[in-house]
Amino acid sequence: MKKKKFLLMAGSAGLAVCAAVGMTFRKPQEPDVPVPLSRTVKLHRVASAQAVPQTVSYPGRIKARNHADLFFRVSGPVMENDLELGMNIEKGRMLMRLDPRDYEREVERLTHHIAVLNSQFVYKEQEYRRMKRLFQNNAVSKANYELSLSVRDAAAAEIREQETALKTARDKLADTRLAAPFSGRITDLKIEKHEMAKANEAVLSLQSLDELEITVNVPEGNIPQMPQLGTGRFLGKTFPVYFPGRNFRHQAVLEEFRPVTSEENGTYELRFSMKQPEHCMVFPGMTVEVLNLPTLQSRESRKTRIPFSALFRKDGGVFVWEYLPDTKRLMRRAVKPGRIQGKSVEVESLPDGTLIVAAGGSWLSESHQITLLNPEVLHAAH
Repeated sequence: MKKKKFLLMAGSAGLAVCAAVGMTFRKPQEPDVPVPLSRTVKLHRVASAQAVPQTVSYPGRIKARNHADLFFRVSGPVMENDLELGMNIEKGRMLMRLDPRDYEREVERLTHHIAVLNSQFVYKEQEYRRMKRLFQNNAVSKANYELSLSVRDAAAAEIREQETALKTARDKLADTRLAAPFSGRITDLKIEKHEMAKANEAVLSLQSLDELEITVNVPEGNIPQMPQLGTGRFLGKTFPVYFPGRNFRHQAVLEEFRPVTSEENGTYELRFSMKQPEHCMVFPGMTVEVLNLPTLQSRESRKTRIPFSALFRKDGGVFVWEYLPDTKRLMRRAVKPGRIQGKSVEVESLPDGTLIVAAGGSWLSESHQITLLNPEVLHAAH
């Protein structure tokens, strides 16, 4: 009995020793180390700075593309004239009419005279043919035959002459009516109803408002900075125009560059065509500003362009993430953004070949492990 009790006590003591040893020599736990978060990004390699075309703006003046001083080709008193200054006129509308009676009588006289000449010509033609047969049969002399021929030819010539006169008389009669050659606006009235209109003297002025023209005068000293205009490269190109008096924009097409300076004011002339805006009426004589005319590219104008989506704001500044290939980590880099064009933006202080994250910079940090969507950009030629 004592032996069993001793063994039980010994076993208990052994367990206690083992437990104590286990507590003493157990391997300590390692502290928790945060695992870096992984992000997948697309890189953009900063390309060589490219020249950005510089532009200037010049004032211009609107003119009517179609402008005409209208006149009668004949003289006479004005019978019809219900026009007013500033009235809008549709193409083909009759504007004025002269008294046509004298011209109508001349047409009637010539028409009757030609009818008489034609009846006489019939007899003379028949007489000529009769004399021709007799001459062929040696029944009349050659002199009589030639006389009948000359009488017939003279009658035919007189008919042709009178027909020409009749055409002229009809044209004069038609010229007693003055119609609008195009749609436009009356800008000047020089004669009233019942006044005498003189042939080939203007009676009114008409300007088209649908097709307009802008004239821009470029100072002679500025031409060396705008050599591209002289090459014809920009002919037919559309430029924005601004109406400061109406506070709206429209479009105009460069039609002509006149490379000869005006001796009066030492300027070169640019001419643009423009359609009448649908939402705001403009008139000849108004001033306009033609925008974005090209000038020389200078070294100061060379800018680096990157995707606008690469920018992000933090701590009051604007940054991009630069990717470091050696460590495969990111480094925040401050930039100074400039002009935005489309989906790109001008920036400074980014050397050629710099690798930057193309988008999503706000969701990244320097502690992220980076996986590349386009690893081929690492080996692209600088």
